[in-house]
Amino acid sequence: MVQGAGLGLFLCKEFVEMHGGRIRVESEENKGTSFYYTLPLVKEEHFEE
Repeated sequence: MVQGAGLGLFLCKEFVEMHGGRIRVESEENKGTSFYYTLPLVKEEHFEE
């Protein structure tokens, strides 16, 4: 088993929500856990100077 500080998922959640997206988790015992996220599309016009 890999140990960590526990910040990875928290940071992902903050980043996704900060950009107007959503994050969700699905978990099955003895099978594992999947994380899904969605982010809104941004039109190129937002990047023009």
